[in-house]
Amino acid sequence: EKAGPDVLVWVLAYLAQHYDHQGQWQVALEKVDAAMAHTPTLIELYTIKSKIMKHAGDLKEAAALSDQARQLDLADRYLNCHTVKCRLREGQIEEANKLAILFTKDNTTGGKGDKS
Repeated sequence: EKAGPDVLVWVLAYLAQHYDHQGQWQVALEKVDAAMAHTPTLIELYTIKSKIMKHAGDLKEAAALSDQARQLDLADRYLNCHTVKCRLREGQIEEANKLAILFTKDNTTGGKGDKS
């Protein structure tokens, strides 16, 4: 019995995470890039690649990839929080704050003038 096309993308994603865990970031990137070439709209692949880049020490690229994932589903709170965390880790406090405000009640910043 032949496996469906989705099996390949998930095997590649799993392998990418495995190699990332082993510290073999180049191999991990090759696997996740192959998965992204296969299914470029799968959000999880962008978060996997973001984590690989973080572990490889490229915080700027990790944040950019996290934001790409967020752009694919702007209503997803997890993706927004993940991007905020990446921006904070990168030292982009103002950008992180702008993103965090997107999911706060009434889009307030929590400053002294707020009554919340």
